Amino acid sequence: MATILIVDDHAHNREYLTSLLTHRGYGLLEAVDGEEALALVRAERPTLVITDVLMPRMDGFEFVRRLRADPLVSRTPVIFYTAEYQRPEAHHLSRAGGVVHHLAKPAEPEEILRVVEDVLGMATDEVVAAPTEEFERGHLRLLTDKLAVQVSRLEAANRRQSAVAKLGQLALSRTDSETLMHETVSLVSQTLEVEFCHVLEVLPNDEDFLLRADVGWNAALLHQARFKQGTASECGYTLLRREPVSIENIRTERRFMISPLLQVHGVTSGVTVVIPGMERPFGVLGAYTAKLRLFDRDESDFLEAIASVLAADIERRRAEESLRRTEERVRLAVTGAGMGTWHVDWRTSETLWSDVCYRMFGLGPGTAIDQETFHAAVHPDDRPLVNAAIRRAVIERADYDVEYRILWPDATEHWVAARGACYFDENDQPLRMEGVVLDITQHKRTERTLEENAGRLQELTRRFIELQEAERRHLARELHDEIGQVLTALKINLQKASTGGPGAAGRLDESVTLLDRTLQQVRGMALDLRPSLLDNLGLVAALEWYVGRHAERTGLVGRLVADPPEIHTDPAIEIACFRVTQEALTNVARHARASRFTVELTQHDSGLLLVVRDDGVGFNPDAAERAAGHGASLGVAGMRERVELVGGQITFVSEPGCGTEVQVEFPMVSKLQKSPIS
Repeated sequence: MATILIVDDHAHNREYLTSLLTHRGYGLLEAVDGEEALALVRAERPTLVITDVLMPRMDGFEFVRRLRADPLVSRTPVIFYTAEYQRPEAHHLSRAGGVVHHLAKPAEPEEILRVVEDVLGMATDEVVAAPTEEFERGHLRLLTDKLAVQVSRLEAANRRQSAVAKLGQLALSRTDSETLMHETVSLVSQTLEVEFCHVLEVLPNDEDFLLRADVGWNAALLHQARFKQGTASECGYTLLRREPVSIENIRTERRFMISPLLQVHGVTSGVTVVIPGMERPFGVLGAYTAKLRLFDRDESDFLEAIASVLAADIERRRAEESLRRTEERVRLAVTGAGMGTWHVDWRTSETLWSDVCYRMFGLGPGTAIDQETFHAAVHPDDRPLVNAAIRRAVIERADYDVEYRILWPDATEHWVAARGACYFDENDQPLRMEGVVLDITQHKRTERTLEENAGRLQELTRRFIELQEAERRHLARELHDEIGQVLTALKINLQKASTGGPGAAGRLDESVTLLDRTLQQVRGMALDLRPSLLDNLGLVAALEWYVGRHAERTGLVGRLVADPPEIHTDPAIEIACFRVTQEALTNVARHARASRFTVELTQHDSGLLLVVRDDGVGFNPDAAERAAGHGASLGVAGMRERVELVGGQITFVSEPGCGTEVQVEFPMVSKLQKSPIS
């Protein structure tokens, strides 16, 4: 049985022939190029050689020339099996070199077997011819043509690679989107040598495309054109397939409808590719020509590479825009919350602050800032606290969470709360710390005020309980010592008068006198507890009664000035005004050593103004306020609490030796929802 040598640099081609011929019982040898084949022919002397033409190191023509030049193997028949060199001149040249037959790849199995059997059935003299001079010239010409084709292909590949690189550089240089897309269609048109090119963006309605950039199209026709998705256009079909679509001839195309724009421009051939996206494709890139042309795989790969550059730029822009919007939302949220942001790079010691952060530390934006400057701004007593929080964040990876005081350049003290975290590299070395800072000065002041008020309230409560108990003792003493004694005397008088003896009438008269005095005492006690005049006749009448009674009790000269004479306002305001007057006049009697006092009450549009003035020894209001804060001056504290409770303001104007003036501003309506219990 004959032995056949298969020569081809592609393994799948060799496998196809060997499996086919082995099945027919032929012996098989294999070689990957002409050089290896020539050595096998000389060593194994096969009956027939089937060889490719285009191979590395030594092609098929050179193999035949050397084979025919070797007398020992020159008569070995050769069949060319190739996809190249199918033109008549190539067949003529191969016959001139002694090739007995020419098979075109890919050939049907029956044809291959028939040709092999025919060649093996020929006499040696019929199939072998020595290479002629014409063969030598033709071989050289074919090699030259082959080299020219390869050079042309390399030049085209270089142009395509240069175009992709140029577009990539433009994208990296942050060229704006419109300019980049117009540069894209221009590069594609020049590189592929086509007349028309466009970039279409997929619209959200999933029905149409939006033209983003074009070259070669008639502007007037382009303005009227609609680009449809789906099979209504070549671009819509490309989007459905998600792969390159080549159009060899639009007149014979049946897979989809051709856009009218292509038809009116006389387009014959084209190629389209998808511009991909992260979530959905961005659109389609298309290149077209009026010439009949089949775009090869290299050209569609080039178009896909261009589309990938566009897609990367589009996604980068989308990501940057998303990041910008996120940062803007965060900035607005941080700014709206009154927070400043800060960043410390541990490698470079660079410190960055936002404008809000600068304002929070009493510094102008852009002031040179570093860690040393920051620590100098921290209150000396709080620096250990801040340093400990930083160490915990860096060493223990705990959250940076600390409240501390800072000193402004004008030496004023402020409070801030800082929150943040430390970030580390792949070697667990600290990279940076960043976070936010919030001015909590007002919060701390409010907190301190609440603590002070709580202390004052506690002290006032204690004092009020003491006063209540003292008042109860006073009432009990009055009831026991005064009224109790009178009632006992009345009882004795009435018992004696009931016998009707001498003096009974006198005893009854004495009893009536005792009852009158008792009634006066009870009425006075009731007025001290709650003056009924306030409820029945109003604030001015109640103050007038009290001023007169106080002057009578103390021996001081007192007077009331009211403008207007009748004043009616919120009951809570009236009782507060009356009680403050009581407390102020009590202080005059106890401490002022005065001879005169005046109470002035004026009503205006925004409320009431109460002024209690005396000509006494005066006092230091600041010292009294401090004492009130520590619970030592409860008269002052009590008046302030009562006034502020209804939304008013109280001011003490005095100095030692110059008398005292208590000024109280009351609103027209109390801030209390219901009148306080007095």
